Amino acid sequence: MPLFLICASAAALLLLLIPVSFSVGGEALIASKEKQYAFCKIGGLIDKVYVRRGDQVEKGQKLATLDAREMEHRIKSEERQFEILTKEMDLLRSRAIDDPSMLSKNKIVELKRESVRAELDFLRWQSRFLVIFAPVSGFIVTKDVETLSGKKLEAGEPFCEIAEPGLLCADIFVPEDRITRVKPGQAGYIYLNNEPRRGYKIKVDEIAPRAEVDPRLGNVYKVIAIFDDPPGRIKVGMKGVGNIDTGTTNIWSLVTLRLAARLNQLWLYFW
Repeated sequence: MPLFLICASAAALLLLLIPVSFSVGGEALIASKEKQYAFCKIGGLIDKVYVRRGDQVEKGQKLATLDAREMEHRIKSEERQFEILTKEMDLLRSRAIDDPSMLSKNKIVELKRESVRAELDFLRWQSRFLVIFAPVSGFIVTKDVETLSGKKLEAGEPFCEIAEPGLLCADIFVPEDRITRVKPGQAGYIYLNNEPRRGYKIKVDEIAPRAEVDPRLGNVYKVIAIFDDPPGRIKVGMKGVGNIDTGTTNIWSLVTLRLAARLNQLWLYFW
């Protein structure tokens, strides 16, 4: 065998075995690491909405109000009942001068009035929750939140989601044949579509325990990465590409791994 072929073969073999840095990438989406919701504390119809998607809100800011007519009607009805029972008690006490048996009836009416008072206090307490406030400062991320006017919400049902700027993260969707190389703590960068030349430094925080099925990408695992320095310019919903530095490997290992995966897929057709 000619010497140059031997040298070329040795060089190729060495090239295949030389360690090289290897990064795993995938489509990325800016999300909120911890979801924060403004809840409807009592059931009712949304009357007015004061925010839109993308609006910046402060903690305690009014987001929406519920229709107060039903609550006001119930309060006035209980107030009238309370007044009627009070007048009835006055009348029974005045008659008790001539008929002591009226005192026992007065006691029964008094118990009824106390029950109405308790219900009235409860309704007045509930009326404080006709306004939905922002629980934290951040940005409204719920789509078409302004169209919720007129919708009936149950007590405890979320009205909208708010993303806190300091808690933004990147969801990177890594193909299943590469997810085994990804580990928590690995560093990387995310390049957003609106700034493709600028990389934001990230670090892997969590890896989803099971795959998601994407119509275009097939089985992917969601990798949650946090920002080293939370950037103030990005917003929830922005898309881009994430690259994660998974350490060193060699070309031979990558080629054989990819070939083995293809053989496994091919074998399924003959199983």
